[in-house]
Amino acid sequence: MNIVVISKLDYNFSAKISKICNDNNDDILFCDSLNELAVKQISDSLVVIDYDDSFKNIDNIRSISKKLSKVTFCIIMKDVNSSIQKKLTNYGYDLVMSKQSFLINFSTIKKQFLLK
Repeated sequence: MNIVVISKLDYNFSAKISKICNDNNDDILFCDSLNELAVKQISDSLVVIDYDDSFKNIDNIRSISKKLSKVTFCIIMKDVNSSIQKKLTNYGYDLVMSKQSFLINFSTIKKQFLLK
């Protein structure tokens, strides 16, 4: 499975997801920005965006994500805020969850992604 992670500040999360991907023979790519996704023409991937970094502008996330096709988006954050989760879900993002929940449920998320 191809996983693209945009998480610049949370080194702990990056290390944990790297280990999980390495253990499961998944390909992982770290990007520094949303714009980098569009430039690299990412497709057929699970894109994990760390909302806690500098991506708190929901409209910016939405505008970049519209430029990509065949991509499943997972927005992660340290503490899930229900109003933000609702907005992101209404915008059409596939998953909005805490970082801890993502790591714990990675195998289930992977199975669901592969079924799409």
